[in-house]
Amino acid sequence: MEEVYDFQEDDIGRVILESSEKVGSLANQSSVQINVEGTEFPVAVNLDRGKISRAFINLFSNAIRYAESRVDVLLKYDGSNVYIEFNDDGPGFKEEETERVFERFFVGRKGDTGLGLAITKAIVEKHGGKIKARNNISGASITVVLPRSAKPV
Repeated sequence: MEEVYDFQEDDIGRVILESSEKVGSLANQSSVQINVEGTEFPVAVNLDRGKISRAFINLFSNAIRYAESRVDVLLKYDGSNVYIEFNDDGPGFKEEETERVFERFFVGRKGDTGLGLAITKAIVEKHGGKIKARNNISGASITVVLPRSAKPV
């Protein structure tokens, strides 16, 4: 049975901040600092608030699990898309992992069930978006690209 999505205009920055608050205790337990930038001005996106929040919580939780001391999230946007980068200062991905991390049941070094990123990818794609993993200078980076006027896919 297919999940039902309820798309409405909402401030994506507020959803990111609320998601970061929900993982605050996990970050504190792991001695990881969360920094969120780019949410100063409202950016309206057509989204299912509950579903996209679940995706962001998954991304925050994974970044915290692998981070040494910090997780940086940056929201950027242009006229048609929003870009949300989740960066941690952990060991990064093994090269062969960047293409596989969104597969169901793929478990990384500190992974759990291998479902979190697969669910996240499905949610992002249902919003008409894309998600990509890569290594950055000091750790892993996952970028979510969402159209500002997502229509159910």
